[in-house]
Amino acid sequence: VHVVYCSGEEVIGTDSEYTQNSKISYVIDAVYAMAYALDELQKDVCPGETGICDAMSEISGSTLAEYLKNIDFIGVSGASVHFDENYDGPGNYEIYQYQKIYSNETYGYTMIGTWIEGNYTLNMSQVSLDDFPTSLCTAECEFGNVRSYSVVDPCCWECDECDIDKFVYNETACVQCDLGYLADGNKTGCVERDL
Repeated sequence: VHVVYCSGEEVIGTDSEYTQNSKISYVIDAVYAMAYALDELQKDVCPGETGICDAMSEISGSTLAEYLKNIDFIGVSGASVHFDENYDGPGNYEIYQYQKIYSNETYGYTMIGTWIEGNYTLNMSQVSLDDFPTSLCTAECEFGNVRSYSVVDPCCWECDECDIDKFVYNETACVQCDLGYLADGNKTGCVERDL
């Protein structure tokens, strides 16, 4: 087995073929958070000692969580890493809207705002209030049809026509007319069958 050790002088430049996963900074920050918490725990339960001491083997997860809750540092992404009283990390979100991209007449996501630890910012100049893409799930059914909801996606439906001897009872059900009757022209009720 051939092992190559890093010198510590390696640099990944713009000419490199390497591309880092955009979420890796969260993993790095999580490792650092645990390391900082363990370091503070070690200082408290092993005063004057270096490394792991016997007292650390008796530490519970909840004790370690309390140390984790008290860490605060700037992560590799440049954002603050800390935890609240519920052990939740900072909530940082980018808000996107699916909208028409006029430069090429297609649809795509445009960032219109952010939510950073409870502070909400919306860039109204980026918000599109017209020209929404058509959703097949919101198309209304024609007269005489009812919605048949998808098992896979209960927000979507297909339109099924009521039979000639059934009328539309509500948006999802056709009801059988009595014997000798047919549905009227709009299938909103029943009329006596002409013989």
